[in-house]
Amino acid sequence: MSESEMSVPPRERVDGTPTTRPEPAGEPTAIPMPVAHTTDPVMDERAQIEREFRDVQRVCFFYVAMLLPVLVGTAWQFHTKSDDFVHEFYTGAALYGVIVAFALAWRREWVDLLRRPDALSRGLTGFLLATPVCTVALAHGLGEWGEAIGLPVADLLEGFGEGGYPLWLLFVWTGLLPPLFEEIAFRGLLLRKLQRLMKPVHAIWVSSLLFGLIHFSVLSMAVFLVPLAVIAGYITRRTGSLVPAIWLHAAHNFGVLILALSADRAA
Repeated sequence: MSESEMSVPPRERVDGTPTTRPEPAGEPTAIPMPVAHTTDPVMDERAQIEREFRDVQRVCFFYVAMLLPVLVGTAWQFHTKSDDFVHEFYTGAALYGVIVAFALAWRREWVDLLRRPDALSRGLTGFLLATPVCTVALAHGLGEWGEAIGLPVADLLEGFGEGGYPLWLLFVWTGLLPPLFEEIAFRGLLLRKLQRLMKPVHAIWVSSLLFGLIHFSVLSMAVFLVPLAVIAGYITRRTGSLVPAIWLHAAHNFGVLILALSADRAA
C-alpha cells in the first residue's frame, strides 16, 4: 500500500465492513465558518456624530466666510458716509468670490441641481410666472404703508443713479447676479448640507433664516426674503433643480427694480 493510501482512513461498507479502497488523496474540503458580525453600535454612533459635527463646522465656516465681506463692506460704507455704487460692487464681488470658491470645492454635492427641473405642475408654473406682478403689488403696498407710518423706505437707486452708471448694469447687478450666486449658495450648498443634519422642512427654514439675516434688513427679511427663500427651498426640493428657484428670485428682483424705476420717474 502506498504512503498516500495509508494516510487516508478506510471507509465502511453498508454492512459495516471496511473497504480496502481509500479516498482519493487531495486537498481537504473547506468547511464554511459562520461570519462573525463585528459591527459595534457604539462605534457607528460615534462615527455618525463625528460626520455630523464636521458638516456643522462646514456650514458655519461657509456662512461666516460669506458674512465677513458683507460686514466689512457695510462698515466701510458707514465709515465713509457714502452711498456710491463702488462700495456695493466690491462687497458683492468679494461675496461672489467666496461662493464660487466653495461651489467649486463642493461641486459634487450640488452640481446635479443645475439640471433641467422635473415636470412642473400648472399651479407652480403659474405662480412662477406671476411672481413679478405679486412682487410689484406687495412692494408698492408696503412702500405706501411705510411712508404713512413714517418708516424709512430703502431706495434701490440711491447711489447708483448718482454715479452715472448705465441702466443695464443695474439690472445685471441686482436682477441677475444675486439670484444666480445666492441660490447656489443657499438652496444649493447650505440646504444640501443642512439636510444631512435635520429634517428637510427644518433645513429649508434654517437656510431661509440664514438667507434673510445676511441682508441686514428686518422689514425686508420678514416680508420678502424669508418667505421667498422658503418657497425657493420647497421648489428646489420638489423639482430637484435650482432653475425654478433662480427664476423665482430673478423675477422678484426685477419686479422690485421696475417698481423703483417707476417711482423714480414719477417723482
